[in-house]
Amino acid sequence: MKKLLTILSLLCAAQTYAGVDITDCVIIEPAPGVNKTGLFFNAAFTVDEEVKALRLPSPEAILGAEIPELTNEIQMHNTVVKDGVMKMQQFPKLFLKKDAVIKLERGGTHFMLMDLKKRPLAGEKYTVNLWLTYISDQQCEARVVKSSDFPPKHKM
Repeated sequence: MKKLLTILSLLCAAQTYAGVDITDCVIIEPAPGVNKTGLFFNAAFTVDEEVKALRLPSPEAILGAEIPELTNEIQMHNTVVKDGVMKMQQFPKLFLKKDAVIKLERGGTHFMLMDLKKRPLAGEKYTVNLWLTYISDQQCEARVVKSSDFPPKHKM
């Protein structure tokens, strides 16, 4: 029983001291007639000594996201340029590095909002729920911006 209480207290400490901080959450306003768009943000994962002691079986990861107002399908993609051709590859989870910031950018890693229920317009805001492996799910408030206001990380 004492061992169980110790484990439970450590798990509570993990939620208190470890964190995934989501910042700069942006949705691109899609072009007229296009039924999908991109979601971009920065994710910082910080860990303290107590969390390290938990010896989690694998790194923390973002497993997916939801924006019920806009879509029922969000995919995680990575943009790859091979032989001068840009392609998007879907992947199942986005692993977070300890004490580092992962930047989701146009022309790189990003989330695709598919089959939009409505067209998000510049100036609107939407709550994004991000599902994590071990730590409590996170939210960010995504602002919608015009494509021209959010340039790609490299020329497409």
